[in-house]
Amino acid sequence: MTKSDLKLCILGTVLAVICSLVLWRLAFFSTDLACLALLPLAVMVAIGAYRNAIDRRRALLSVTLKSTSLLRPFTRGRLFSAFTATSVAVFCITTLGYKSLFAGLEELLAAIAITIISAATYGLGLRWFARDVAETSLSWFSAKFAFFVTCIVSILPYIWIEIAFVTRLGGIDADFNEAISESLARLPARDSLLDEFVSIIIFLDAVRLWVVAKLDNAAIWIVYGMYAALVCAVIATTAISVATLYYSHVAFPRKSNSDPDGEAE
Repeated sequence: MTKSDLKLCILGTVLAVICSLVLWRLAFFSTDLACLALLPLAVMVAIGAYRNAIDRRRALLSVTLKSTSLLRPFTRGRLFSAFTATSVAVFCITTLGYKSLFAGLEELLAAIAITIISAATYGLGLRWFARDVAETSLSWFSAKFAFFVTCIVSILPYIWIEIAFVTRLGGIDADFNEAISESLARLPARDSLLDEFVSIIIFLDAVRLWVVAKLDNAAIWIVYGMYAALVCAVIATTAISVATLYYSHVAFPRKSNSDPDGEAE
């Protein structure tokens, strides 16, 4: 990946994530069709996740089965990789969609920063490992590297943001039913399938906040650590998948066409 491709990869990834989530947030309180704003991002995540899953599968098979093995046609794993990629996309978009609805400025800035770190680390991994890793494994290897690095550098800062700016420890003094009712009151006054689905996630998040307010300091850090790890992992997976889509469908094909000795996958 060239330097210009790296910049375009980072910029495109950030814009794809931000534009989709902003449109979703603006339209949610007006119409149920707001979920359509998340569809392009979901498709991009699914395609990128599938690319890395199938490449990793092929790399495993190349060192496991002989080229003459009759098992090769039955172990390609396309269906399983497609199911995995779809599941990843649904989970990531659901989590990001909920987080973006009620996120404050600090959370939004943190999400943008994690997105930039993820895409940049993935692109740098493509450059750094190009000499040592086979072309067929370069993308998923760089994706694993980017995911690990992003989570390591993001989890502790995100815990601090959650504690300092988002939720005040001990700030939930109401009983359980009151806390749930107050959280659900943020939804628009309409009865729709989308609202019912979001209300389930709001309920689970309200339970988390209520439990945190009742715990001692050690348990609080465990809960916040698990929550921060989940959010950072979701954002990193989303960003890396979108960046993978750019690499596999824009940067790599252009490289193959410009290099007469290169072979496209």
